[in-house]
Amino acid sequence: MSSILQRFTFQCVLLLSLTILIAGCKEDTPPGRAWVDLRIKADELARGGEIDRAILVAHNAIEQAEADPATATIEMVWLLDDLVGYLEKADRDAETLPHRERALAKLIEAAGPDSLKLFPRHSDLASRQILVPDFVKSEMHFQRAIALAEAEVGSDAPILVDLLCRYADCLMTQRKDAEAAPLLHRARGIAEAHPGVGLEDFPDALLAALHQSQGRDGEAEEVLLRQVTQAEQDPTKPAVLEYWIGELARFYLEHDRTADAAPLWRRLVDLKQPRLGPEHPEIKALVAKLEEVSPNSVPSVEPAVPSSGLPGLEAAGPPSLPVGPQPLTPVSAEFPGDPALVPGIPSSLPPDSPELETASPPGSPNDPSPLPAGATESPSDPVPNPGDPSPLPPDPSVSPGPPKAP
Repeated sequence: MSSILQRFTFQCVLLLSLTILIAGCKEDTPPGRAWVDLRIKADELARGGEIDRAILVAHNAIEQAEADPATATIEMVWLLDDLVGYLEKADRDAETLPHRERALAKLIEAAGPDSLKLFPRHSDLASRQILVPDFVKSEMHFQRAIALAEAEVGSDAPILVDLLCRYADCLMTQRKDAEAAPLLHRARGIAEAHPGVGLEDFPDALLAALHQSQGRDGEAEEVLLRQVTQAEQDPTKPAVLEYWIGELARFYLEHDRTADAAPLWRRLVDLKQPRLGPEHPEIKALVAKLEEVSPNSVPSVEPAVPSSGLPGLEAAGPPSLPVGPQPLTPVSAEFPGDPALVPGIPSSLPPDSPELETASPPGSPNDPSPLPAGATESPSDPVPNPGDPSPLPPDPSVSPGPPKAP
């Protein structure tokens, strides 16, 4: 009996210990950060062209972040910046001012009034200048922005992926690839520590550009192909797949690989058109690009080339004669007569040539028979036509020329 009681007591103690342990683990677990997923969803919608839906999701993400006590101030600035970007893309700039002012107030709250010295244009609210990377332009400003984020949210927070990538991009524009590479690899490591969030886009896009700038086109292509393959495995994020297909297509175009780029542009049209519609400006731009890289994808009318060889003229009737002096050629059956003559081209023989005289039939205008006695020849005298029953008399007003020797 005592052994049974001891066993029961031991089980109760064990169960109570496990309960306390689980409860302690739950207390140590950070609260759910639903706004992170909402931010990614808004980004996907915006990249897919659904800006209005992205704005709604961004508003929801801000509300969730405000309700989450673990949300850092700079993360709130991050979300506000996203919302401003979507509003600007939707041509709703008038709605951005309160969010800009709120973001600047959050920055002052996070690091004091001196934090605004980080931003060269902090007093100009007419332009978008909320999130640190959007208006810090020098290396020192990026370094201080990264330090501020690390102090607030830790060294492996998702926001650091964005900051590190923008800093690396700043270095790459100055041809400081050696300094940019470790930043991109660190950003990729942070992104891999947050699977399913979709942060790999930022470092991989810049890694591909870095490899390309260093002449390592093969490695750049591998990065892009890897991202396309990964995006194809997740059908719930079509905008991510469209983004990487577009990046790969542009890579091929930059390297004069039109044959590889054309099917990717066609695939982009097929992916986006059912969702956006054929009249959407983005679809029209994609179709225009497709026609540019792949003319065979649209029917084309070849210009008619006339038989005369002159471009732009329509061929009608018999072929016209070539322009300029040409050698004499025998006449076809359509033009009966002397085979040594071509209609429309004067003979090379002189008018008084014996060969021409012997070739003329009797009674023709070229008949060299002598004129009757007392008759004269005038250039204006009409030539008698044997078929004319009433030939016209000579014009008396015309003076006859000098007599011609018989």
